[in-house]
Amino acid sequence: MLAVLVQFRDVVRAMRNHYRLVERATGISGACVWAMSELESAPGLRISELAAQLAIHQSTASNLVERLAAAGLVERRADADRRIAHVYLTRRGRLALQRAPPPRRGVLLEALARLPATALARLHDDLDALLAGIGTDEAQRARR
Repeated sequence: MLAVLVQFRDVVRAMRNHYRLVERATGISGACVWAMSELESAPGLRISELAAQLAIHQSTASNLVERLAAAGLVERRADADRRIAHVYLTRRGRLALQRAPPPRRGVLLEALARLPATALARLHDDLDALLAGIGTDEAQRARR
């Protein structure tokens, strides 16, 4: 059991170290770099689409885009009827993204993407059981 706890700590430490590297290299957070990376891959995403790509709530994505726009790293452009905004990297955003060390989506997501489907499914089930054992409201929301 303690060996698994140490593994969790190692995962968290690896993520934290990578995000520190990203922030030192770019001056922006790892979450912002991931969002910008998604926008580089698919320019013009709507905020709801960006939220889905990042697996975050739409209001969180909206706040993230607001911070990026305030820093001049992205811009929002409304479509013809002005009801839907699409988000694009600015030149400044592309330059900042070029300074980001890989992987831009973060070490955990990249490592998960490399797992075989069977291992990923097993990990999903095991983490679901762990979250159920924790029994917090946050754990219950995470399982949805």
